[in-house]
Formats: sequence, C-alpha cells, structure tokens
Amino acid sequence: MLANNNKAIINKLAKNSVRADRKQYGILFFTIVLSAFMLFCVFTTGITYLDSSRLQNIRLNGSEYDIATMNGFTKEQLETLQQNPDIESVGIESYAGFIKSTEFDNTVEIGLLW
Repeated sequence: MLANNNKAIINKLAKNSVRADRKQYGILFFTIVLSAFMLFCVFTTGITYLDSSRLQNIRLNGSEYDIATMNGFTKEQLETLQQNPDIESVGIESYAGFIKSTEFDNTVEIGLLW
C-alpha cells in the first residue's frame, strides 16, 4: 500500500475546527469547572453539617451515644446489653435533681443528671 501523508492537512483542519468552535469549547470548559465546584461545595457542606450536628448532640446530651433507655431498666435488659459483643460500652444515667431557681436567677429550671 502507498503511504499517504495527511498529517499536515489533518492538523490544519483540527486548528480551524477549534478556532471556529471556540465559543462552544469555552462554554464546555466553564460547565466542567462549575460542576466540579458544585460537587466540592455539596460535599464540603454535607461534611460540615454532619460534624456540626454531632457536636451539637454532644453538647446537648453531655456525651455521644446511639441509644438510650431512659427512666429505668430491668436487670435482664442491663445483662443483655453488657453481654452483647456489638455494644462497646454501657452506661447508667439517673436523675439527681431539678433546680427551679437560684438566689441570683429565678428562671434557671435545669435538670441534674448523674
């Protein structure tokens, strides 16, 4: 077969195509940049929200836990929780008192947990 050297002509056609469609390629590049920025913002916002909600739960509850049995439990429930290998730790919390007011502030109304 005879060699056909069309490389120069193909390069010229490619350059002319890029020059003619410069606006389309600019818009395409801009959309790619915007979509990457949007993904970055969505993931950053989501991770920040999860961290903030975790910190808020720790501040509200005083500790980090997944489940709580409030206002008492039986010995069987406690033994079941302590023997379960999927549970890392078991804690007991009880009401120690309730403050309605102090000598400095009449609107305290806070519960004390032990």
